[in-house]
Amino acid sequence: MYTSVVVSLGYLRRNRVQAELAGTYDVSQSTISRAITAITPLLDEALRSFVPTAEELDPGTQYIVDGTSAAVLVMGRSPGAVLGKAQDHRHERAGRVHA
Repeated sequence: MYTSVVVSLGYLRRNRVQAELAGTYDVSQSTISRAITAITPLLDEALRSFVPTAEELDPGTQYIVDGTSAAVLVMGRSPGAVLGKAQDHRHERAGRVHA
């Protein structure tokens, strides 16, 4: 569990590619993907109370926004629909020519 959290945080905070994380931890890219998929909702649940809503922010205060890459819920879409980074699966087919 600890490693899954570390992997997920590395992916979200440092924008590390899943294949790179897989090499670092000597596992497959699909294992990294499953860990990130399982841990990200838990991180959201654990940290949600520490993140203010827009209504809670003081309009007269200047804020620094962290550029962490994270999925964003899509309003008006089906439950579970999210916007996130486009996935690049080219590394999964090494040696093949892509059109």
